[in-house]
Amino acid sequence: MDVSSALASPNRRRLLLAPPAILALALSMGPGSAAPANVEDAVVIPAGATVSDGGDVADGRNPADGPDSSGPGSGADTRTWFVAPSGDDRAAGTRSAPLRTVQSAVDHASKGDAIVLRGGVYHETVSINKNALTLRAARGESVWFDGSSEVGGFVREGSVWVRHGWDIQFDHSPTFHWGAPDGSKPGWGFVNPKHPMAAWPDQVWVDGAPLAQVADAAAVRAGTFAVDYATHRLIIGTDPAGHQVRASTLAKAMSVRGSDTRLQGFGFRRYAPSVPHTGAVTLERPRISVRDVTITETATSGLNAAADNITLVRVRATRNGLIGIKATTAYGLRIVRSRSIGNNTEHFNQAPVSGGIKVTKSRNVRLVNNVIRDNNGTGLWLDESTYNDVVLGNRVIGNTGHGIFLEISDTALVANNLVMRNEDTGIQVDNTGHVQVWNNTVVGNDRPLNIVQDRRVATDRKTPGHDRRRRLPDPTMPWITQSVTAVNNVFERPLPWVNCLLCVEDFTHQRSAAQMHVVADGNVYGRRDDGSPRWLVVWSSGGGHPKVFTTLEDFRRKTGLEVNGRVVTTPLVDSSGHATELLTTLHGSSSRPLPDAVAQVVGQPSGTRHLGVFFGQK
Repeated sequence: MDVSSALASPNRRRLLLAPPAILALALSMGPGSAAPANVEDAVVIPAGATVSDGGDVADGRNPADGPDSSGPGSGADTRTWFVAPSGDDRAAGTRSAPLRTVQSAVDHASKGDAIVLRGGVYHETVSINKNALTLRAARGESVWFDGSSEVGGFVREGSVWVRHGWDIQFDHSPTFHWGAPDGSKPGWGFVNPKHPMAAWPDQVWVDGAPLAQVADAAAVRAGTFAVDYATHRLIIGTDPAGHQVRASTLAKAMSVRGSDTRLQGFGFRRYAPSVPHTGAVTLERPRISVRDVTITETATSGLNAAADNITLVRVRATRNGLIGIKATTAYGLRIVRSRSIGNNTEHFNQAPVSGGIKVTKSRNVRLVNNVIRDNNGTGLWLDESTYNDVVLGNRVIGNTGHGIFLEISDTALVANNLVMRNEDTGIQVDNTGHVQVWNNTVVGNDRPLNIVQDRRVATDRKTPGHDRRRRLPDPTMPWITQSVTAVNNVFERPLPWVNCLLCVEDFTHQRSAAQMHVVADGNVYGRRDDGSPRWLVVWSSGGGHPKVFTTLEDFRRKTGLEVNGRVVTTPLVDSSGHATELLTTLHGSSSRPLPDAVAQVVGQPSGTRHLGVFFGQK
């Protein structure tokens, strides 16, 4: 079925008439409406998006530790087990006689028990196969799971140093399927040919500084290393004398296969998961809660959530080889006040997966008040049939891919996000319908808001990305860009080569922007002093080339949109994204009043007139 047929189908009619979440506003603000009516009554926000989730733009700081809410169960049959690096697995597991390994404590524990980890370093892989266990660091003590070991015994051989008898080997399958070859489509495989060792999980550090892996001993230079599996050699190009050398010796950190598990207050570092492991830490059962946990310097993916109703609060995923946090088939996922920073250190291709956070085949996802910064790849990516999601109050800054990317999905609220200095599009909407884009500040990216339709439609079951938990065809997931509304956003000063600020294109050349029900009002567009970009709006005309508008007046006259919008050439925000005096003066005249539902989510009084993000709301 082609796009035109899909739009005329009964399934589309059902979706438009009885959507389970936010689309009423876009329909009420239909194309050509000079003054959209009943906006306040029309907005319907996805269930569960409340101010308690946090309506403020993430400030990059985490609160001080409060009372520990993850203590042992209070039932008569539950107990608390203690573990310490100096303990003994033959001990009783009490405070005065702790066990030595966390796995031993898990093996001894019963449903509802708590395991308290005393300060220190644990070098182990843990599998949790029991329900309702709580693992937490002892209050005030630093706890790390470390997948690396100190390495000595190097012998100088010419210009390199060799550790003989090195028997640590890892699988280097480049995809999520063990033993499968990488994709052959150019630019779509996991491994970038310029970085051919990306999928090899081996890792080495000298005094905490990582060495780069090369293919063989002949290529080793200062700052690099190689592993020869055939001759059992670890070869480094940096003199180890007087320095500490560490290498990853464990692949997985933790597999959580018990529902209602709670993890709190510790970190994971230097594990070497292969790509098919999907994460150093994997959450594989429902209702797992992870709070105040760090995952850093793993070889590929940091954390993977693969079950329903998982909650991540103040999780820090930094400097992981492929991606910080990923999730699939994770209905009801919550990621709140977390950080995903500096990931894809191995320079995998941006697609099919890399960067900060990626969620696929999930529904009712909430991503609130997170910092997603300086990742090599897309910052925040909702893909492959995600549905009814809220992206609220995040800082998405300095990523090499898109800032926020919605792809072959449907129904989302993107509100109150600061999206700055990403090398690709600020907010990208591909084949995704019923999207509300409110009060975002989008500055210094490629195209600020790019709304497109390509030839993928959900009726083609051979196209990857279907949620197999849903009966197909799924009427809520047509992969059709429609009913996208942008209100009260700041779209300012994109990168120099960018040609538009509001960009809508149908690469199938079948629907105009009006037929796609794209609506814009109350946005402020910031051009440079020289008036660039020359095109203010690129606007799909259906067949042929899209229309282009160089002035807001012309766009307003021919579409009836942007009645309240404004174009300026003076900066609207400072380098931190805060409003300049000019933007402050425009709040009352150029914005639309916040409808009740949007106001509640962003934590503002109904009727507030404001442009871009809200700072400082609690």
